[in-house]
Amino acid sequence: MGEELDVPIKNYSPKNAENTYLKYGINTVQGWKKSMEDYVIDYTDPNKENFLNIFGIFDGHGGCEVPKYLSAHFIEYLQKNEKFQKGKFKEALTETFFELDKSFTTEAAQKELEKYSQELKPSKEQEIKDINNLCAPGEKLNEDELEQIMAFNEVFDPRNIENANIAEFTGSTGIIIFLGDKNIYIANAGNSRCLVTNKEGVLINKTKDHTMKDPEEKKRVELARSFNDEEEKKKGEEQGQTEYLDSTRGFGDWEFKGNEWIDQKDQEVSVEPDILEVPINDVQYLILGSHGMFESASNDNENDESINAINNQVCKFFMDEIKKDVNKPYSNIIQEYFEKIMAEKNDGNNSIGLDNMSCVVINLVNDTISQFIKKKEILLEERKKKEEEEKKRKREEDKRKREEERKKKEEERKKEEEKKKVDEQKKEEPKKEEQKNVEQPKKEEEQKKEEEPKKEENIIKEDNVINEENKNVIKEDNKDENKIEEKKDEIKEEKIEPQAEKKKDN
Repeated sequence: MGEELDVPIKNYSPKNAENTYLKYGINTVQGWKKSMEDYVIDYTDPNKENFLNIFGIFDGHGGCEVPKYLSAHFIEYLQKNEKFQKGKFKEALTETFFELDKSFTTEAAQKELEKYSQELKPSKEQEIKDINNLCAPGEKLNEDELEQIMAFNEVFDPRNIENANIAEFTGSTGIIIFLGDKNIYIANAGNSRCLVTNKEGVLINKTKDHTMKDPEEKKRVELARSFNDEEEKKKGEEQGQTEYLDSTRGFGDWEFKGNEWIDQKDQEVSVEPDILEVPINDVQYLILGSHGMFESASNDNENDESINAINNQVCKFFMDEIKKDVNKPYSNIIQEYFEKIMAEKNDGNNSIGLDNMSCVVINLVNDTISQFIKKKEILLEERKKKEEEEKKRKREEDKRKREEERKKKEEERKKEEEKKKVDEQKKEEPKKEEQKNVEQPKKEEEQKKEEEPKKEENIIKEDNVINEENKNVIKEDNKDENKIEEKKDEIKEEKIEPQAEKKKDN
């Protein structure tokens, strides 16, 4: 018994479309798997003047809930990303992978996964049919055996655990082609692939698978496991974890991402995408396929040589078919390739051609893309110029505002200082008055003491002045007396002289 059916379901889902810049075809098939776990997205901008096209494949494992959720939300998450809105597409793709994966830890996402699980849950009749399909050819279970298996599934199916997060034990790889710039961005986390050809249909580039066969991937996985506790390590050894991971990168599988010691990108299963960046003018065709399209007999011992061989095989088939009839719908060519590689029977001896398969083939219309890129570069240059002018204006405006703010703060500071000064003066006035009342008598006393000697000195000076004046007056008086005496003497002499002469004459 296994996960494959005893008869393949060839429910092809073809689609073909084109716009100003490209034409493309899509097809998918469930094949031998008991459920379809591949989901494809194709988004083209409804505005024909815009060159914005996004294609992707989410290849689920353990169930279809995670890839269905991713296909429903990827475009929404990408378009609301700030880097995307600024034209930084490479960074936007990486951030979108991380943000979408983180969303599985939210209650809203877990409820949505539960809803998908209930919608896709098979009826009892279908479940019995699926169980019988898993039996070896010719075998059929009786009613008791069926009931036992169904009861076992009911008990041990983690989806039936209350409040179970489906993204803990299921997951999906993811590969996205972004066309909207002078470069093509191909973001890949897992083992789906994208092949890139030039105008001659020659393979010029390809994505890289993320498996334990890649030394760098193995190194990251083993380093992440080294942080596990002893119980987890023992459990891993018992389950043979050394090489068990089919894909070491992808969405979901949160049982391998709960290590709090390391970053999200360094977890045992990482969602970090490798991004292949290719100049769009070098490209003609893009062939995008899920893992089931690239299986080979050497998968168990896969190396660069076997990978290159299968890539060249796929590329040659599509290029040959397109050259045969350029008008042939690409979905028809994809279906022919699926028929070619799908296993004819499931007898346990074959390991390829049993998986779900999905494919997108894109043919670029180079002339209109080149015109758009030129137009976009002119617009980009104008936008940069406007942005620089706006930045300059903003810098000047910010400078003016800062200066006004500085002046305003300076004025407020001065006012505050003045207010503070006035408040302090008001506070000091009672103290000063009190101090004045205390100091004034002292000051008056001191002043009085200081004035006493001065007063005495002034009195002495005044006495001296008076004495001096008196002396001067006395002197003057003496002078006057002397003058009177002299005058008296003169008068006497005048009187005596005539008498003498008179006597003499006599």
